[in-house]
Amino acid sequence: MTIRIGTMIAELRKERRMTQEQLAAAVGVSIAAVSKWECESSYPDITILPAIATFFDVSVDALLGYQVQSSQVERYKEQLMQYFDLFKVDAGLALAEEALMKYPNDFDILRHAAQLQMFKANTVDREDGEKERLVEQAVDRFQRALTVRPSNSPVRPEQLKILIAYTYGDNGKYDQAIAILEEINVRGVMNVDIARYLIMAGKYSDAKPKLQSHLWTFAFTFGTLVASLNECFKADGNPALGIDLQQLHAELMERLTGTTSSYADLICVWSFLGLAEDQRDAGDIDGMWGSLAKGVHHALRFDANPSYEQSAIKFMDGTEGQMGKVTPGHACQDAIDKLTNKFAEFAHDERYMTWLQELKAAASSVDPDMH
Repeated sequence: MTIRIGTMIAELRKERRMTQEQLAAAVGVSIAAVSKWECESSYPDITILPAIATFFDVSVDALLGYQVQSSQVERYKEQLMQYFDLFKVDAGLALAEEALMKYPNDFDILRHAAQLQMFKANTVDREDGEKERLVEQAVDRFQRALTVRPSNSPVRPEQLKILIAYTYGDNGKYDQAIAILEEINVRGVMNVDIARYLIMAGKYSDAKPKLQSHLWTFAFTFGTLVASLNECFKADGNPALGIDLQQLHAELMERLTGTTSSYADLICVWSFLGLAEDQRDAGDIDGMWGSLAKGVHHALRFDANPSYEQSAIKFMDGTEGQMGKVTPGHACQDAIDKLTNKFAEFAHDERYMTWLQELKAAASSVDPDMH
């Protein structure tokens, strides 16, 4: 085998943007010693290896950075992946135990072994402690994998933490699962998983606001996703897909409108009018008129009684917070601008003239300065 400890130390030091002098001071050696290590003219004393590994937050094995000339470790990884993909849990676990005897600190072997044990624990329904043993051993191996994870691994630490949470939560340890997921719940990205375990624990009142928050965040940001992907479909010469996607968004937002007007109505205005424009460009004039009708309807509905309370949106009862306010008559004015700027060729149609008249009247009734 080839020992690359000097190269590894140099890579880790540069990755942290440290000088040789800073590293020498941190581990208690001379600058010359660090220089010799990195030039591989000498190796660190064996007694200082744990201190260097701890400083860089890697295992001693990872610090040594040796390359096994045999391809056996790669064969183990490939076989474990195959067992994992085919869901051959028992055969995979047997191979994992054999592999870990030889390579106890290999990141990929540890995480594959942990996942296989996680799956096994989910299928065990015994009261002799077997499930508990599998859960704890899976968690232990995930945690060990975290400590030896290579800095350039595509597997992020958060992914392993999520798997630890799943191992706990799917086996009845809801509090442990929720605690881990809350630690990495940046901007609510783990709300759905946290809510799932809260529901399993019977805590519906705690789960509901997390799910409502996630629902509205998804619906609100879905519009940006749709608009951007729509542009990509047009660039690919496939605008029909963009129209279907835009229609999906408009119909989703309409489902979020309730018995009284809400911010969902305002978004419906933008979505349906945008859909109408795409339908016109595609030659679907009947579809265009239908979408225009819905856009105008929601504009008149919103401006007649504008509500910015999040709780006014369907499915969001009991939540707190307000959406950003717009100027009076804004929804109707948006519809007026869209009709006059994008659909002027239909100005002589009775439907067009009626809508424009209704919109102008509604806009001016809430803000006399609007025309």
